[in-house]
Amino acid sequence: MKEYSEKQILNAKDPAQFIDRCVNSNVSRGKKIVLGRKWREKTGFTMEDIEYARNRHPYWKEKKMAGWRERNEKRWNAYNFTSKESLESDYWTKNNFANLREYIKRDRKNSKGVYNAKDRELAEFFRTSIPSIQHMRRKSNMVTKIMEKRKITDTVKNRLDFMQLGETTLREMLNKK
Repeated sequence: MKEYSEKQILNAKDPAQFIDRCVNSNVSRGKKIVLGRKWREKTGFTMEDIEYARNRHPYWKEKKMAGWRERNEKRWNAYNFTSKESLESDYWTKNNFANLREYIKRDRKNSKGVYNAKDRELAEFFRTSIPSIQHMRRKSNMVTKIMEKRKITDTVKNRLDFMQLGETTLREMLNKK
């Protein structure tokens, strides 16, 4: 692994090279901040460009992913609203599809494409777990794509018909030519 000097860091051609040289140098953290500001002024790149490159660098990916399982398990346990009824295999389709209809009604995105309800809010409402809601969201997104692909009108009835199918079946339908 080659070590880079301050001059070599400043001579980086793009944000990816800048990040790589910073990671592989013995320059202090404070000095790297100053070098980053100078390099941005010199090259015209923005802080967003550097952050984009940083998030893709193997060193920072590894740092970011460290402890992901513990963080997720802690979150899942904190927001696990599972009830006895939600553990039943037909939870989303029993009672004349009442739970599934309500899910379809609540699983909407705003004009910016962001869900109106968070996973944990839906999990609490339906008395189920976050992974269960994430499973339903994956299915719902696949159903949307299938209906667009087949030019089927997006109605509650049509959506209900597709949402009854398993995730694997939906994925196969989506990937079919």
